[in-house]
Amino acid sequence: MNDEYARSAVDWGEIYSKGFDEVAYPWGKPRYSCPVVYHRKDIVLIFPEIGGAGSNGVNILVALPANEMDKFESLFRKYLP
Repeated sequence: MNDEYARSAVDWGEIYSKGFDEVAYPWGKPRYSCPVVYHRKDIVLIFPEIGGAGSNGVNILVALPANEMDKFESLFRKYLP
């Protein structure tokens, strides 16, 4: 997986969301919909915040084996305030 593939996945989600963002779920509208995680290990995708350019956050999709997820979480908490 490379940067071009990740950008392609984001573009696909925006173009072909299949109307999931318009469904009236009992818990409210989804903030974002995209393809299911590609079933490979060691994938971390970082998406811009749903709120747009003025937002300060990010959305991160992580698919790692359990032992690597623990390490990722530890580093994430260590280096981000």
